[in-house]
This record gives sequence, structure tokens and C-alpha cells, in this order.
Amino acid sequence: DTPIVITEKLLNIKISGEDYISHDGISTGSEINYTGSDFCFTLAKGGLRYTIEKLRIECNNASSGINCMGVQNSTLNFKNYLNDIYVVHAIIGMKVTSATYTFINNYTFGGSSNTQIGLLIEGYEFTYVNNSSIDGYNTTDQNSIGLKVNGGLNHYYNNIDIANFGKGKAIYLTDSYRELYTVY
Repeated sequence: DTPIVITEKLLNIKISGEDYISHDGISTGSEINYTGSDFCFTLAKGGLRYTIEKLRIECNNASSGINCMGVQNSTLNFKNYLNDIYVVHAIIGMKVTSATYTFINNYTFGGSSNTQIGLLIEGYEFTYVNNSSIDGYNTTDQNSIGLKVNGGLNHYYNNIDIANFGKGKAIYLTDSYRELYTVY
């Protein structure tokens, strides 16, 4: 029930689970049952060149999955990777903020009736989201959003499946340059 928070600006952070087949038959990484509040994982001041991979985070309908706060206005070219992450029953599945070159591959989100946002991207530059599925389960909240992008430059989305946001929004985009390919 205690969140994992990294508050130092560190180079080459790697958080990696192990491969296995979960109880529901889905091939995922290490399973974490998070019963706390706020986010399960937070990179609070930004990781430079971080990788988070092979994790299944089971939230408690009152918490969130992963919060990656990158470094704003940096001249460095970071390459940040969020791979094979599965978050369920969260208020916010994943939030990524202010950095450069972020690659999100094979992200799966299974929301709940409390879900607000499946994937939130704020101010990123060169963000690539591939082969991901965002399923909200929220059919009553008109403020719920599957994919929300606030500003930033050069976003690329490919093979994204967004479902079950009922009265909410599947996609909410603000000013930014985006390319959307194969979005369902």
C-alpha cells in the first residue's frame, strides 16, 4: 500500500518485472496489487532515459498506475520507454509529463467505474504510442477520457484501441502536432 516514488533526477532508471502468464491468462510481467492512494509508481523529478517494463498493476479503484514526470525544457534528447504495462482498476492509468522521445509500447488499461483517464500525456515532445488498448468501463461519467493529450509537439499514435467511455470522450486532444494511424 506504499507507493514507489523516485525523487532524484537520475540517469538510466530501469524498473522491470519478470515475464509470466497472469491469473486471467494474459501474458504480462510481475503483478503488483496496489492498495494505497495516489500513483503506484512516480518518477517525481524526472528520470533521464528511463525504462519501465513488464508490469501489471492492479489498483484499488481509488488509486492510479504510473506517473512519469520528465524534465521540462531540456536540451538533452532522452529516450524513455514504457513497455508491456498493464494497469487495471485505476483512476488514471498512466500519466507522462514534459520530456523528449517517449515510446509507449503494448500498454493495456482496464478501467473501472471510477476511471477518469486511461492515458494522459502532457507537454511531451516526440511521443510514440504503439499497440495499446484503453478500456474504460466507465459509461456514466461524461468527464472520463480514454486518451488525453495536453499540448506538446509531434505525437504519433499507431494501432490504438479505445473502448467503453460511454458518455465520456474516447480521445481529447489540445494544441499539438499529431499523427493518428489505425485508431479504433
